[in-house]
This record gives sequence, structure tokens and C-alpha cells, in this order.
Amino acid sequence: MEFTEEQINQCYSSIALAVNAEEACPICERLGDCLLRTNGWVPIFDPEASRVYGYPYFKWRKCDRRKTFEAREQAEAYLGARFAERDFTTFEVNLHNQQAYEECREYASNLGRNTELGLLLYGPVGTGKTHLAAAILKAAFARGLPAAMIPVPKLLAEIRKGIQDGEGRALAEKVAARFFVVLDDLGAERTTDWVQEELFLLVNSRYEAKLPTVVTTNCTPEELVEKVGQRTADRLKEMCKPVFVGGPSKRAEKRREQERLLRELGTELSLSGVPEEWL
Repeated sequence: MEFTEEQINQCYSSIALAVNAEEACPICERLGDCLLRTNGWVPIFDPEASRVYGYPYFKWRKCDRRKTFEAREQAEAYLGARFAERDFTTFEVNLHNQQAYEECREYASNLGRNTELGLLLYGPVGTGKTHLAAAILKAAFARGLPAAMIPVPKLLAEIRKGIQDGEGRALAEKVAARFFVVLDDLGAERTTDWVQEELFLLVNSRYEAKLPTVVTTNCTPEELVEKVGQRTADRLKEMCKPVFVGGPSKRAEKRREQERLLRELGTELSLSGVPEEWL
């Protein structure tokens, strides 16, 4: 494809940036070191569009460093300090949760714009369901997918507050429309007719739009019917593949270890200051 000097001059700045990107991007290690004035945005030559417009046409895209940076920022914003560092590499795999781990990892690796099916991660308290969901969310961010994660009790409290403040169901509608959503700790909320209706509106909206949803819950599928109602449970059954996450409670194990250390510390403190010959 050849262009006249006049056609080239029409987009000289984009051409110059594209040349600079070819030289700078291979040696760039992090977004903070970007040598381009566009800071992580690079122009990519589009031959099809160039033929249509009659001059060199460039599309802009995020470089890998910017994608990584934004994915990390999004993860920190949604997950907070407790889960910001949790991903598949930090998940403790054992015989009880290995199958769940592998299914979640495979799901995350295939997650994309064409994904419709979600996951229902259920099992006892403290077995790592939210950890796995956070890892999937990070995979969504890394692919540039619009995603969100929110604890269901918090979501319902915010919806109620919005209605009381005259803002309507703006937050619920925003969550319903997001491409990929993790609904964490479903079933932990106090069951009322209003709660069940709000959950149905949210879940049904995502069901009709064929949007992928990952749900975590401490309830069994049977218990979930009692908590969220038959209609919502039926929708979730169609939307999400059930995945059991078993094993001992990691939180309980951590608490026992802390108590053991405190007991040892208490023993040391009780013996401190006692003359050696008395021991």
C-alpha cells in the first residue's frame, strides 16, 4: 500500500508515535518507564481503514503494561487489602478442593466476551470460595472485561439506602448491566420478601442478558432455595455450573494457630522475670 506525501502528512504525528513505540515498547518494563507521551497507548496501523479513508489510519490500543497496571488497580479497588493479593498462584490446593481449583482455573482461562455460563461456588465456611472468585475476577480484569465483585449483603444494603435517599435502584441496575459480576456470600443476608424480590430482579436481569455470573455461598443448593426463593434458585441453576469447594476451614485453622501462639506467648510471659534457678 502506497501513500502520497500529502496523505502521509495528514497523520504524521501518529506515524512518529508508531515508530517510537516499535523502539520503546520492547525494552519497557513497567508503565512508569513509558517513553511515549501517550503513556501506555500505542497506535496500530489499520490497513483496511486506510484503504477506506485514503490515508494511513491508526487505531489506538493499550499496551500490555497499561493493561496490567489497570487490572491491578481495578482488583485493588474491588477486592481491598484482604483479597488484592489472592489469585490462583496463592491458593492452597489440597485433596478436598483440587477439582474446584482446576474447574475455576479452566473457567478463568476461557473467560471472554462470548462467555455466558457462570459458576456457583458453594461449600462450608472458610474453604476458599471467595479466594477463587477473586482469582477469576482478576482474570477478567486482565482481559479488559468490564467486571465487578460485591458482597450480596452489602449490595442489598446499598440498594435499600439508594431507595430511601430517592436514588432508586441505580446501583442494582449498574451491577445487573456489568458484563462479568461476582456475587459474593449469597445467602448471608436476612431473608425477607423484599430481599428475595430484589435478588430475583438482579439475577433475572443478568439471566435474560446472558451475562456470566460467579456466585459464592455457604449454602447447599437445597438451602439456597429457602434463602433466595425458588424463582431465583431456578435462574441460578440455569446460569451457573455448581462447583463444590470442600476442605477444612482456612479461617478456623488460622484462628487455632493464632490461639496456639497466644498460649505460648502467655506461657513465656508468665515465666519472664522468674530466676533461672527457680525453673
